[in-house]
Amino acid sequence: MTREGVRRLSKHPEWPFGPDRPYPYWPMANADLMETGPFLSFFREHPIVGRGPDKEPGSRRPSSKQ
Repeated sequence: MTREGVRRLSKHPEWPFGPDRPYPYWPMANADLMETGPFLSFFREHPIVGRGPDKEPGSRRPSSKQ
């Protein structure tokens, strides 16, 4: 997950990670780590609803060059 993805999730009122939350982030090699158990529990309780991966290849627009 990218930092942008974590940034968006951290706005959720029940997000358990952060300086003022039950589980702090752990800095390591230019990344912020999270405990696996609470991370997975959050997603079990709050599944992400969204676009998801493509099931079929997208259609291509015809080129306007002639």
